[in-house]
Amino acid sequence: MSLQKDLVKTALEYRKKGDNETAISLLKQHLASQPNDHVAKHNLAAALGDIGEHLDAVKVLKSAINKGLNKAPSWLVYARSLAQINKYERAVQAYKKVLSSHPTDADAQRELAQLIWMSQGDYEKALSGLTQAISKHPSALNLKILRAELAGQMENHEDRYKWLKLCYEASDKQASIQFYMSKAALAIGKYDEALHLAEVAAQAFPTDINCGIHTVNCYLAKSFPEKAVPLIERMLTTHPTNQHLIALLSTCWRLLGDARYEEYYDYDRFVKQLPLGVPKGWENLDSYIQDLESGLEEAHRYKEHPFFLSVRHGSQIPSITGSINPAMRAFTEACKEPLQTYLSGLCSGTSPLLFRNTGSAKLFSSWSVKLHKTGHHVNHVHQEGWLSSACHIRHAQTSNNKGDKSGWLKLGEPGSVCAPKLKAERYIQPQRGMIVFFPSYMWHGTVPFTEDTNRLTVAADFQPI
Repeated sequence: MSLQKDLVKTALEYRKKGDNETAISLLKQHLASQPNDHVAKHNLAAALGDIGEHLDAVKVLKSAINKGLNKAPSWLVYARSLAQINKYERAVQAYKKVLSSHPTDADAQRELAQLIWMSQGDYEKALSGLTQAISKHPSALNLKILRAELAGQMENHEDRYKWLKLCYEASDKQASIQFYMSKAALAIGKYDEALHLAEVAAQAFPTDINCGIHTVNCYLAKSFPEKAVPLIERMLTTHPTNQHLIALLSTCWRLLGDARYEEYYDYDRFVKQLPLGVPKGWENLDSYIQDLESGLEEAHRYKEHPFFLSVRHGSQIPSITGSINPAMRAFTEACKEPLQTYLSGLCSGTSPLLFRNTGSAKLFSSWSVKLHKTGHHVNHVHQEGWLSSACHIRHAQTSNNKGDKSGWLKLGEPGSVCAPKLKAERYIQPQRGMIVFFPSYMWHGTVPFTEDTNRLTVAADFQPI
């Protein structure tokens, strides 16, 4: 028995390190001799979910639930995996099972609201469960803040501001609420209020990177890049590879006319569009792209965008390489040839892209986005990346108008509000089966399109090895 306990303990240690594959192997070994260990099944399902094996996670937990497992954390893991395999009704019921015993669980409330929003695109329905919980638990300030933040994610920024104003007053103007209140004020153009609240919050939480980044955004909105630079440089001493900080520093340099901006945002050197490779099992790129397109189309089942990401009016699959679809699983291999071509073309240098370049890299994460009519990505960066990419599978057709860039990838336009406003500096026309590489700190988004079609892409981040 002690040997079995050691297996579980070791598996959990691997989980903490992020090595879910080893943890899964150990937990399966344990369950082979202890098939009724529901706690081990919970941990196995959670690990499977973390690597995208949601179908297997559902099978593991369904078996345990049928045999009496009835803990809220397990129902939450179950709900997440059900949502990922497009079992909408079952996922909703699983989330409600969690909330029946833990109605103030912010994670479950957020994920259920997101699931309803992605499936139906209905603002009121998405917030209905959260609104009911708030009415029954009026002192649950975390739920009120969550409701406000989700309103913003569904692009109702006035409602977000109104709710946070109420939270702010009810909390006796706590510094933690000031941070959220400041973000809401910034989103509706109340820049003076936003900056005041941000500076107060930053003094209360001097080491909080999110608070610091938001304060920088307020400085840029007020056209104070010279005040933002020392704050960014201080944060970079403790977060030297944070791509968001690098992007903000570059933006300040651009506003201040600092020549270092050109070194970091060298589009000719750092942005390349290359053909995707052909994985084993396919004769040519066209046949692979056709299969990849079919797999992605089947996987994209939701109508609206997930929360706290860059997508607007479209759906996102959080991970494709863990899919059971062969073409989606093969994307890692398809990236290898163009990735190596890109890396071979880089030289040495001091920019954040070049000084970390070892000549080789591995895929860190990959996901797919399907944008509908008027859909787009807001300008953003990939905070934990190093090298990012966008592979175009299907795209909107531009008109004969020479200036029409509908659906194109745009680079260089900041996601933060800037005064003066900075425009995109480079546009890339999507080409089917081509992958565009660029530094993860480079601001990027897409131009909205009005054509009655959709835009299908696979995005990926890479880390040097």
